[in-house]
Amino acid sequence: MLRRWLHVVWATTVVGVLLLNVAFPLPGQEESRPWAAGFMAFPVAGALVLVRRPGNRIGLVLSVIGACAGAIFVGTWAALTYMHEPWSPYVEALLTAAIVVQFWGLLSLLYLFPSGSPATRGAGWAFRAVSCWIGIMLVVGVVRPGPLDLSGRDNPLGLGPPLLRPVFEHGVIVLGIGVLLGVGALVGRFRRVGTVERAQLKWFVSASALVVLLVGLITFVPQAQQADPLLGALEFAVVVAGYWALPTAIVMAMLRYRLYDIDRLISRTITYTIVVGLLTVVYAGGVFVLPGLLKLQGDLTVAASTLAAAALFNPLRRRVWDMVNRRFNRPRYDSEREVERFGARLRGELDLDGLTTALVNIAVKTLQPSAANVWIMPRDEHRPRQGASTPRRLDLTGPRPS
Repeated sequence: MLRRWLHVVWATTVVGVLLLNVAFPLPGQEESRPWAAGFMAFPVAGALVLVRRPGNRIGLVLSVIGACAGAIFVGTWAALTYMHEPWSPYVEALLTAAIVVQFWGLLSLLYLFPSGSPATRGAGWAFRAVSCWIGIMLVVGVVRPGPLDLSGRDNPLGLGPPLLRPVFEHGVIVLGIGVLLGVGALVGRFRRVGTVERAQLKWFVSASALVVLLVGLITFVPQAQQADPLLGALEFAVVVAGYWALPTAIVMAMLRYRLYDIDRLISRTITYTIVVGLLTVVYAGGVFVLPGLLKLQGDLTVAASTLAAAALFNPLRRRVWDMVNRRFNRPRYDSEREVERFGARLRGELDLDGLTTALVNIAVKTLQPSAANVWIMPRDEHRPRQGASTPRRLDLTGPRPS
């Protein structure tokens, strides 16, 4: 119990530090506000996992990522606020270590999620090699000579040769290889694990894809906070949503909260993305193509394109929905087809034994229970009529759910 409370207190402290940076950023560091708000999700997620599962490695990694974020912002505040103090450049030099450790935490999720250990021996060796290289980069980043990144002052810990600086700058290429190996390890794990871990990996991969998409979007609005306040608010919301998506998905996967809803979420996301894309093409084609073909006026083409897109929405959504379910949510698609066939048979079937057998079969196909029982009660439970059927129980032992 004490350990759980310590996790909560530690997460609260880190969140408080990051929240102060969001509310009161240092002059010239306003662009770091969305990143601080985004990284607040990691200590919260780590505490939630560790409270429910003490000692869980994924929870520890999330807590390390959050702790490094707090250390980076505290160190930045100390280095820039007390620039004339003799200890200030040492604090700034050590910030590189916190950044490298934070990157290691994010990278290790590719190798360790969700079990906390690599899935294969090859993935384990790759993770050890990448971790060793990150450890080398940590030392090189701290002792590299030259100016510091924040203030431009000379690194007081730069005791190594000048060659260390280009080694640190070009070491990112090796880290990119580590990311690719981590993605390969994730794919290999997905092929080997069972149903539960596969659903957990779907949550993780979906959230990671959302992070990549959102971070890629903000690259198209550079200097948004200075150019337009509305674009600045949009950039803030996009970054925060992207960073909160990954820890949220990890918590839901680790605690198995609505775990199997991920198939429905993926299928609906893909469905509406395709539908919106196709309707956009229809609308744009009507607005820009029809005037040249039919010699129509601009307002008329806009109205016709809008009506065409509205009329196509439901038929297109149903067609795309069936297509996506057949590919990405096949169990649900097959279950719906079985239920529809049983409903059609129910309208014309009069044989009670045949309906009972059909009901048991559809329950086994769609739900895959360990056993299926059907009870048929008489019309009057207290005083059965003459010739009324007595309660019957049909046992069917089916395959264990995978």
